[in-house]
Amino acid sequence: MQVQPHDFFEERALFYLAKAYMSPDGDEAAKDYIENNNFSGLCPTYGINIVDFHLFDPDEEALQSFSLRNDKNARLYLGRKQQPLLSLCFFSLKNKNVEPNSPLAHWQYFFKTGEVTENAPDYIKAAKKRIDFYQLDEEEKKMIMRIDKAKAIKKAEIDYA
Repeated sequence: MQVQPHDFFEERALFYLAKAYMSPDGDEAAKDYIENNNFSGLCPTYGINIVDFHLFDPDEEALQSFSLRNDKNARLYLGRKQQPLLSLCFFSLKNKNVEPNSPLAHWQYFFKTGEVTENAPDYIKAAKKRIDFYQLDEEEKKMIMRIDKAKAIKKAEIDYA
């Protein structure tokens, strides 16, 4: 998340997108072939930049997404895997041009406040739970993991009884 605008932010976002595209880190199968094929690490890459400032015109949409397209007909360029190769997104938390109660509005609220509304999608609620868990100290994490393990064992005992 980028809170303050600074010189070369857009260039840095594009640099990291290109660097991720060339890295096999996201593709386990490619790691096996990388020594024999310099192109095997190339896989579809998404750069998601969450900003708390107006990078684009504030009258435009809060989410701006860019991909490789044909200049004449705007057809999306798909790679060998039939997926968009490079997608660069900018999501402004400051921009108010979002559909009320849309997933985007819920993400915006979550990133700005650290809270979720009752009608937020389940995946945003799950993100909140995960963040809350990682903010616990080690003893609290161990206690929760023991409780979760005990619940899973009890459920298995009931399921297989």
